[in-house]
Amino acid sequence: MHSKQKLLQSSAKRGCAACEFWRGALNGIWKLPLTEYPYSRNTAPGRCAPDPFAGSIFPRLAGSSHLRRVLEALVHRGALSEINVPALTIAAWYDIFLGGSLRNYIGIRLHGGSEAARQGQRLLVTIGGHAGPGRKIGEVDFTAAAEFDEDELILSWYDHLFRNAANEFGNTKPVRIFVMGANQWRDEDDWPLPRARQTRFSAFGGESELARRRRQSFRGRTTLRTQRSLRV
Repeated sequence: MHSKQKLLQSSAKRGCAACEFWRGALNGIWKLPLTEYPYSRNTAPGRCAPDPFAGSIFPRLAGSSHLRRVLEALVHRGALSEINVPALTIAAWYDIFLGGSLRNYIGIRLHGGSEAARQGQRLLVTIGGHAGPGRKIGEVDFTAAAEFDEDELILSWYDHLFRNAANEFGNTKPVRIFVMGANQWRDEDDWPLPRARQTRFSAFGGESELARRRRQSFRGRTTLRTQRSLRV
């Protein structure tokens, strides 16, 4: 069971005001824009738990044009050299934190504090992450191949580390990604993929697909609707 479900069940049993606050806070993560997050300015009811967002800079950061720079300043990148144990990074294509997860994997590989940390870590890239678990994102169904049990995967990782268990983490490649479009898992030697090449695409009005060519000028308004997933 996911930690969110456990917390919601706990709040229902206890029935206190602070628990109801946390219940609302968890449900509020779907609220957009960020400045309208329901508990960014209020105080948690009751005395059981304080509101971590009350009086914070969260509302100001959410509307700041310098958000990226501020958040990067909060991350002590030098701490990568203090990581001495292998890490399992679970990222997702539709996750808001995908970029950070991939950078963490690369950073530990380059600057980890031990050979075990640099060479023993694993990277798994799924579909939804914080965008939602399961096989579907919006109307796109990535088939049953996309489904996996994250809790069981983490337990297998711990078995691999602490019990030296012979499981899927023993003799596999360090990177596993879900290939959208092909809808299948693929094991890789590293990330970024050595064979990957960056390609710029452009969208034009009246055309039904992205194109590699560019026009000198374009006027008017274009609406791009995605009809299917793109293969990685």
